[in-house]
Amino acid sequence: MIYNGPRLAGLTMLSLAAALAAVLWLSNGSAEIAAVAPDTNLGSVDDTAVALAPVFTLPEPDQFHSLAERPLFVANRRPPEPVAEKKAVSKPAPKPARRPEFILSAIVREGNHWIAVLGARGRGNPPPMEVEVGAVVAGWKVERIGADGVVLRKGAQRTELTLRTY
Repeated sequence: MIYNGPRLAGLTMLSLAAALAAVLWLSNGSAEIAAVAPDTNLGSVDDTAVALAPVFTLPEPDQFHSLAERPLFVANRRPPEPVAEKKAVSKPAPKPARRPEFILSAIVREGNHWIAVLGARGRGNPPPMEVEVGAVVAGWKVERIGADGVVLRKGAQRTELTLRTY
């Protein structure tokens, strides 16, 4: 049932009256509301009889150094031990050769003879190259050609190109 108009206003007033009656009944008359007139005779009050609460002030920032020395999120609340820097005397690693910029387009097998068709990646639109095992392309030597891909080697770096399946 949908309530609107005068019915809704009547139900609202009835529920407010019920709530007020419940509050008064539960208080059982113990809660008295009294209007107190301000005391204009302040001179007769003994100043020593009224103890005022001390005013709260923030502590100085230098008092918080113990918190910084005892980290909150460390189990034993002790700062980590300082780590001594180790001086490495090793030779810098040689820069690895860049990955070849080739795409393996096809692999052709005739008996025991394998040929891979490589396309250049990002160099315009050069024609594809047919390579065999032992061929060198842009400094990369074709080490192996198999049904799943081609292995290329340049110095110590070795990479494998695999056929993409669409």
